[in-house]
Amino acid sequence: MTSEVSSLKAGTVLSENDISIKIATIDYNLILYKDTLARIEKSIRERDYEQLLLNCAYKPIINSSSRAAFLTT
Repeated sequence: MTSEVSSLKAGTVLSENDISIKIATIDYNLILYKDTLARIEKSIRERDYEQLLLNCAYKPIINSSSRAAFLTT
């Protein structure tokens, strides 16, 4: 939840990017973060460290016990 009071109809998409979607609610605007774990795992498999850093930049903790990766930052 943000500190911005919503002024638009609940459910209105205010902004969207690769990492998140900001929507209006009946009270405050809300930021929903997209799951980037699949992209992170692909970056690890392909040794694409630039993409890995971009996908991890918005996640303070990443913890997956999948076959492809196990990361904790």
